Amino acid sequence: MTNHFSLARFLLWIPPLLWYRIIWGFSAQTASASGKVSDGLLHRILIVLSPAYARSEADIQGAAVEVLSFFERKAAHMFLYFLLVILLLAALAPFVRNILRRSAAAGVFCAVLAALDEIHQTFVPGRSGAARDVAVDLAGAAIAYGIWFLLRWVGAARRDRRRLSAIRTWMPAGIGLLSACILPHLTQSAFSHPVFERLCQRFLENWETLDAAGKIAVLEGISPVMKEMLYAGTAGLLGLMTILTLAMRGWPLLRSITVSVSTAALAAVFFAGLHSCCLIPGLLSIAMSVLLGSMVWASCILIVKSKALLLHKEFQM
Repeated sequence: MTNHFSLARFLLWIPPLLWYRIIWGFSAQTASASGKVSDGLLHRILIVLSPAYARSEADIQGAAVEVLSFFERKAAHMFLYFLLVILLLAALAPFVRNILRRSAAAGVFCAVLAALDEIHQTFVPGRSGAARDVAVDLAGAAIAYGIWFLLRWVGAARRDRRRLSAIRTWMPAGIGLLSACILPHLTQSAFSHPVFERLCQRFLENWETLDAAGKIAVLEGISPVMKEMLYAGTAGLLGLMTILTLAMRGWPLLRSITVSVSTAALAAVFFAGLHSCCLIPGLLSIAMSVLLGSMVWASCILIVKSKALLLHKEFQM
């Protein structure tokens, strides 16, 4: 029994090791190969999420990809380390029982692994390491920590039979609704064009070679794409905030998933009409964000239950 117990402890390290191997593989790609993969992926995402992009000419599509590629890469960094820190928290559960020490240990592991990954990139042709990318990686881990501690705090409050205030529990849904109301409208406001122009100046290689009419055409071409991507992003945020709200309200996981998807989908229908956007991208974003929130919530439950099981086995031995 002791051997099986020890083996179970170390098997928990397989998922984070495999996930970091995937991260390492992405970093091992040359600059040209990495650019082709990320731009190709972004093109396929935009085809699905933005009807305006799908209808655009090739030059406008290229400009949109160049502008959004930077944000896609940073979001990918954040997601990779968002999931890595969750897997590390699970792997450390049998070894470090104190939650604060375990969180600190997982954070140190993440920082070291992120730094090693950036150092590794300095040896890859066309790639370079940057301290800001380590910061971006750790920002993704910080978001995971925020959701993790929020769900643990809610769980502790429920176990102690403490009643959470309505303002606190409904705050995530309020943030999601406010974002969905405001952000897509920003693309039609007076300051949106100067913002898009600065983005084009930074990310479009041929921006300075365009004449005034060409620059206006590019700005007018990418504005609908930006609007639809903001709509999809805010719909995803609304789905995530909805499931967090239900978690804080004390709902069970499976019921929360069903209600979150249906409620956020109805909201997406309303906001699609409000912002004159296609509904499908919003629904896809909601499904992905609810899945992400559910994964974090389920991981909290599994880690707590596995920790209790391991402690019970230790007591029996």
